[in-house]
Amino acid sequence: MSTQKMTVLTKSRPGMAVEFERWYDEVHIPEILERYPEVVAVVRYRLTTTLNHQVEAPHESAAVYEVDGSAADLWQRLATDRSLTVGTGFDYKRTEVTFAS
Repeated sequence: MSTQKMTVLTKSRPGMAVEFERWYDEVHIPEILERYPEVVAVVRYRLTTTLNHQVEAPHESAAVYEVDGSAADLWQRLATDRSLTVGTGFDYKRTEVTFAS
């Protein structure tokens, strides 16, 4: 089986960055690693803007998931998994996902 990467670009809701960071690092990632054995690693980065031409950055965080198998299939399952803990600081509407093999 091949390994693929899934990158999830996210942003917190206004004024909720601390809650978002705590939820993502302490709740969400451990929950994903426990429930989805095909996820072999997750690395999360805080994004900074240096040349943004006074435009608000669309994302604050990038999480790269290493997946044994299809990352697109995993995303479909994650997107419909209602048992995962919801992050109140997570702006779900500003999420973008990309896949790479």
